Parts: sequence; C-alpha cells; structure tokens
Amino acid sequence: MSNQIRTLTQSEVLEVINSKGKKEPYKMVGHSWTPLKHVGKSYCTRCGLVALNNEFTDWCVERGCFHTDHPQYESARAKFTKPKWER
Repeated sequence: MSNQIRTLTQSEVLEVINSKGKKEPYKMVGHSWTPLKHVGKSYCTRCGLVALNNEFTDWCVERGCFHTDHPQYESARAKFTKPKWER
C-alpha cells in the first residue's frame, strides 16, 4: 500500500471552509449517570456532565447529552452563569 498524499479539489476546499463552525443538529439523548465516590455528585459517562446543584446544570440535564448542540445553549449559559445580582 503506497502512502500517497492527495490534494483537495476546489469544491472540497469550499465545503471545508463553509462548514467551519457549524454544529450538528440537536438530538435528545439521555444521560447515563454514575456516582463519583467521596464527592456526593454524579457524572454522565457519555458526555462528562457533573450533576451540580445549579440552574444551568438542571437546564443541561433536561436537554440530554448533546445539550451543547441545542439552539438555546449559548443564551442559557449566558443567562444562568451570571451572578444573581446581575440578572
């Protein structure tokens, strides 16, 4: 098997450039929780989310493992991670 390097065609280059920054469409997939020993919290073995006791984590838990692909993720993160006196 030879190790040949292939250059991209113009249409392949444009496809890579135009797709940069695009996220996958949101799809709900439930979390798979596992307890963390000696910490008293759980984490999702699929996405790594730690179940903290705050509003933003609750929002993420409701939307599943692909919560970062949700259309409202950025606005929810901005809203729920502000200090309460700034809301």
